[in-house]
Amino acid sequence: MMMKRKKNIEWSNLSFNWFSGCLGPNKDGVHCPGCYAKNIAENRLRGRAGYPEDEPFRPTVHYDKLRLEGGWSQHPSRRKKPTIYFNVAMGDWLLAPGEALKEVGRIMQDNPQHIFITLTKLYGDLWKIPSIFDDGIIPENVWVGISICTRDHLWGLPKLLDIDCAVRLLSMEPMMQDLSFIELDDIDWLIIGARTRQGSIPGFMPKWRWVTKLVAKARKQKISVFLKPNLCYEPWYPLLRTSGPIEEMPFHLMSEKSVWHEAVA
Repeated sequence: MMMKRKKNIEWSNLSFNWFSGCLGPNKDGVHCPGCYAKNIAENRLRGRAGYPEDEPFRPTVHYDKLRLEGGWSQHPSRRKKPTIYFNVAMGDWLLAPGEALKEVGRIMQDNPQHIFITLTKLYGDLWKIPSIFDDGIIPENVWVGISICTRDHLWGLPKLLDIDCAVRLLSMEPMMQDLSFIELDDIDWLIIGARTRQGSIPGFMPKWRWVTKLVAKARKQKISVFLKPNLCYEPWYPLLRTSGPIEEMPFHLMSEKSVWHEAVA
C-alpha cells in the first residue's frame, strides 16, 4: 500500500490539528529552542484559524477540527481511505483538557482504518493515554511516541516503556546531542532528524557518528528506522549500508486484521 506523504512531515499523510499550543516540556512557559510549531503559530497563524491574536501558541482546542460538525473535509471520521494522521503537529496534545482527550480517543478507536501517530515531551502525562479509550486499552492503530532531543530528556524513556501499545516510537528530531549510548529495548520505531533554521534560531546537524551508531543498534534489534531528509545524509549511505533513503515504518507489527499489516512504506 503506497501512500502519498506530506512534504513537511514525511512519515504521515495528514495532520490532525484539533489542538495547538504548548507550555514547554516543564509546563513553565519555556519553549524548546527552534520550535517549528511556535514559529508557524506566531508568524503565519496569529489571529487566524482559531489561533489567538494576543498569544497564538497558547494551548487551544480547535473544536472545528475535533468535531465532525466543524466541517473539516479531512476529519478522520469522514475520511474512509486508510490514512496516517500525525495527531497534533502544532502543539503537545496531552495539554488538552480531559473532555477533549476523550473525544479524540473515541475518534481514534472508531476509525481503525487509520493510523494515529502521537508524540509528546510531557513524559509525566503519558499515563493519560490509556484512560482516553473506553476500555482503557490503547488500540493498535494508535502509535505512542515521545520526543527526545538531549540527555536531559532521557527520563522520558522509561515512562514510554510503561505504556502498553502496539508501537512505541522514539523521535530524535532534532538530535542535539550524542544519544547513541541509549538502550533501545522495546522500542519499535526510531526517527532521527536535524533542526532546521527557525527565525533567529540556527539549524543543527547531528554528527554522522551519532546517527550511524544508533542505526546500527536499531538494525541489530530489528527496529524500524526513519531518517528525515533534513539530515542531508546521502554521503553517509556507504556507512549506513544503504543505496538510498532509510524511511521504514513498523507496519509489520499491526495484526493481520489491520489494513496496514502488509503495507509497504
